Amino acid sequence: MNPLALDGNAKLICSIVIGVMVGVWLIKSGLEQRRRFVDMLLLKDGLILKIFLLSIVFGTILFYIGNRVGYERLNVRPAYFWASLAGGVIAGVGVTFCGRVPMTAVASLATGKLSALWVLMGFLLAFPAVRWMADFLSKTVYTWSQPMYARNGFDGSRLSEAAVLWTVGVALALTFIILFAFGGKDKQN
Repeated sequence: MNPLALDGNAKLICSIVIGVMVGVWLIKSGLEQRRRFVDMLLLKDGLILKIFLLSIVFGTILFYIGNRVGYERLNVRPAYFWASLAGGVIAGVGVTFCGRVPMTAVASLATGKLSALWVLMGFLLAFPAVRWMADFLSKTVYTWSQPMYARNGFDGSRLSEAAVLWTVGVALALTFIILFAFGGKDKQN
């Protein structure tokens, strides 16, 4: 069983419905605006951080329950420290430069902001760039260390309770710190 395994038209319909729901939610909450994202990076607006951290909490709990019941299966790919660090730095520079992530860029484009096309074109160009660099990366960065979960003997078959508790606990703690730092007030549009 794959994560939420669907086939054929059911998979397509489910994808479209979820995509439309997320898009409407992004636009209604104002998260497609570049200014709100820039204000988050400047620590002037905490709404995006709060939503991100609370979605981690909610998603982790739902995924854990689905994993235990048998509706979802954990598919773990090897993660390498230096490759993850380099990818995070590159993604962080891109997000800081553009002021958007791909999901908010699609929502911005849906509201008529054509500047979001540049973000989406850069995102689409990343795929061939990674494929082109894959041979180089497999000979260098991926050989610098073993996969991060290999040292702990994790086989990827079950999601442990400790991982869920740590993830939820840290995300909730960060949410409360952000609430305290911003005083519970978000900048209005």
